[in-house]
Amino acid sequence: MPQITNIKRLKNKLERLADKYRTTETPSVVVGYTANYAVHVHEIPAKHKPGKQMKFLEQPARQLSSTLGDMVAEALKRGVKLLPALYLAGMRLQRESQDIVPIDTGNLRGSAFTAKEDELMSVIASSEAKLMERMQKQFEQKIVRREKQNVKRAKQDKRSRIKRLKAFEAKMKKRSQPKRRPRKK
Repeated sequence: MPQITNIKRLKNKLERLADKYRTTETPSVVVGYTANYAVHVHEIPAKHKPGKQMKFLEQPARQLSSTLGDMVAEALKRGVKLLPALYLAGMRLQRESQDIVPIDTGNLRGSAFTAKEDELMSVIASSEAKLMERMQKQFEQKIVRREKQNVKRAKQDKRSRIKRLKAFEAKMKKRSQPKRRPRKK
């Protein structure tokens, strides 16, 4: 009867070999929006312009699921690694989604992103930093506008006070002049 010797050593060697090729993380890509009101616009029904809609990310993901799968498969056949292939499909989904985002103003459309899942926190942090920078700029612009308004108001007030002062001076001058009485005949 044949026997396998050193079974433990063989098992350990196979486990080390498997560990070498096993990855702890499955490559994945996330597509989303970082605008703080994105979820509200995505989920709450409202009237939108033609071609724009709520569920602007979910609907293209459902419609394009087979197309995106085919894109990944085709890229893998061409020798592209899995993560870049997924990223390519994610960018396609992002573009389709941005086309039907119902808000033309604000930063919703521009807050779309496609990122590797392990880079998601840096994408969000970067988005928050950009938002803070934009808010700071808007705040500074508001201060400058108010300063200009204050200067304009001060100039108007000064002109108004000068005008009132001149009117007061003219009135006082008129009062201080002796009244001419008509001569009696």
